[in-house]
Amino acid sequence: MIESNFKLTIKGQALVLIDWANIRNQQKKLGWEIDLEKLYQWLLSCEQIEKAMFFYGYENNEKSKKFLKKIEEIGFEVVTKEVKYLGKQKNPKCDFDTEIACEIILNQNKYRNIVLFSGDGDFKYPLQEFLLAGKKKKIFIISYRGSIGKEIWDLQKQDSQKTAIVSIIKTKEALEKRTSRPHSYRKSQQGDICHQRQNE
Repeated sequence: MIESNFKLTIKGQALVLIDWANIRNQQKKLGWEIDLEKLYQWLLSCEQIEKAMFFYGYENNEKSKKFLKKIEEIGFEVVTKEVKYLGKQKNPKCDFDTEIACEIILNQNKYRNIVLFSGDGDFKYPLQEFLLAGKKKKIFIISYRGSIGKEIWDLQKQDSQKTAIVSIIKTKEALEKRTSRPHSYRKSQQGDICHQRQNE
């Protein structure tokens, strides 16, 4: 179901972690693309979100460099590393499971909420540890429902009050990339969302 004014309802400070390779692959199934400028502004509309981290690999070419530079200019904190090519087929590989898991654990005492753009079941353990760090902790999983791992659904079954699964389809009206639209958004200085609000 698409909701034109869908927003997250979050109580307490929140950290956003975006596994872009995971979400980017889901776009093929969705049939529409996410506008990253719109995504940042959508996150900015939730005052409880203090930082949005964007995890994505880079390739040694100008297109890749320009893309990551644009993401930083939008306002995301970019975490990147070089893409590796494996085997005779030179299949690209660059996952950030370890980096994202570390951010979840390292920030369990700083934030009350984690907003994770990924349905990867490998994140069950760090998310579980995050929830155990406090009674009021909560996690939000934003993903295409067909790409959410069984481990994440199991986590929700354990405590549906602490684990919210949000179908990314709900955000289509707010986040879909359109070919022609006025650029009304104002780029932030590099830094976190909180920094931008203080300067508005």
